[in-house]
Amino acid sequence: MTGQPRVRIAPSPTGEPHVGTAYIALINRAFAKSQNGKFILRIEDTDQTRSTAASEQAIFDSLKWLGLTWDEGPDVGGPYGPYRQSERTEIYQRYAQILLEKGLAYKCFCTKEDLAALREKQEKEKKPAQGYFAQDSPCRKLTPEQIKEKEAKGEPYVIRLKVPDENPDALITFYDHTRKKEISRKYSEIDDQVLLKTDGFPTYHLANVIDDHLMGITHVLRGEEWIVSTPKHILLYNAFGWEAPKFYHLSLLRNPDKNKSKISKRKNPVSLRWFRAAGYVPDALLNFLALMGYSRSAEGKTKEEISSMELFSMDELIHEFIPGRISTTGPAFDYNKLDAINDAYTQKMTIEEFCAYKDERLKYLMEYLGPLAVETKNRFRRLNKEIDDITGFFFKLRLSYDCDEFNKIKMPPAEILSMFKTLKKTFKDKALLLNNPADFHECINEISERCGYSSKSIHMAIRIAASGEGESLPLYESLALLGVYRCISRFDDAGEALEKHIKERKEK
Repeated sequence: MTGQPRVRIAPSPTGEPHVGTAYIALINRAFAKSQNGKFILRIEDTDQTRSTAASEQAIFDSLKWLGLTWDEGPDVGGPYGPYRQSERTEIYQRYAQILLEKGLAYKCFCTKEDLAALREKQEKEKKPAQGYFAQDSPCRKLTPEQIKEKEAKGEPYVIRLKVPDENPDALITFYDHTRKKEISRKYSEIDDQVLLKTDGFPTYHLANVIDDHLMGITHVLRGEEWIVSTPKHILLYNAFGWEAPKFYHLSLLRNPDKNKSKISKRKNPVSLRWFRAAGYVPDALLNFLALMGYSRSAEGKTKEEISSMELFSMDELIHEFIPGRISTTGPAFDYNKLDAINDAYTQKMTIEEFCAYKDERLKYLMEYLGPLAVETKNRFRRLNKEIDDITGFFFKLRLSYDCDEFNKIKMPPAEILSMFKTLKKTFKDKALLLNNPADFHECINEISERCGYSSKSIHMAIRIAASGEGESLPLYESLALLGVYRCISRFDDAGEALEKHIKERKEK
């Protein structure tokens, strides 16, 4: 390990840039810069079916908007490139071959059906750990002749790590520097992970370890969901004979609910593009994320200084950063707290700064709205219609529903309620298929035909649920921009409001 720390983030360009990526990037960058180290951006795009250039660009743009710039990466270069994993395939294949030659990996010809049958068997036997373990692996026992025969037939295979099984109860251990303790797992609890897939692309585990080693990464700071995978990575470091970096696992961002559930797009907006279009000041969002990931020291500070400790800049964080103060508690993503911090930042602005901030927000909002930008501009001609009145429903976590709006649907309230439940179920069942306006159009037409709803009624009901009003921006484009999970949430909210209205009418 060198004296100068080298850290990285490795987001996948498979969708909207996630606020959790910014959170991890913030802690990594503060860690590196506090010790005059390097912060690297690596793009994990080995999932060729889901990775897109647009998503990658959105990651670049969103992190730069926040000021989380990097020293090395796909767009700026560096001495350890390339920095896109899809451009490093030959490297992974070469190192996988090394493990095969050392007898530390093997070719596995099992089909999807074989793996499904294995899991079914493990479930029937009520095994606590399920997966492709040494004792269940027929391919570990194949002779060289049998392997050649299968290859000659053109049978596809993956390459798996051969987890040592001589002493199944032995422990593989690593030290978690965030939690300041050793974490162990038995060898018998670690499955023979896939290293190289049938298409020649690596899995996360292989690419992650090879890249971190070759790029000289000294410290790995990542989310705590990777704790369970770290023993697998230690096994790979051992197999290659490499020194492992130091591991810090950061607590996940969580919802402020009773169960402290992990934040996800199924409950609230998590896209950095959404936060930017919603008008948050980048420094305020960074400040908020820093509060959740880092515990500032109050030692030697006056009462006045302690009372103002919640507001601080990225430069201040870097100046005072101590790795031992990385938070170990699951921070709650409280949108009200974020709003309060954002308000504090806008209040401190000069008039010139405030005008620049508003201009940038409006310009980006038009970009974010895409095809809805023209409609927004056209409706803005009426001076009593502020731009937030037109687009505000995209950026509210919860809508208020005027029950008079439901009367516009021209259906009995109980039938409207049933319609919302049908919409919710169908959207949920087709969640992965609803991505653009055409998808939503097709889905809504299918529901209308299947359930016998008139086109006018179902479209009015969806419009009210989605925007809170019977008149809004074009529907299908609005639904696509909201995203399927926020649509589902609004069907729930609208249904609750309508149920309350029905109950109140019965009590009168």
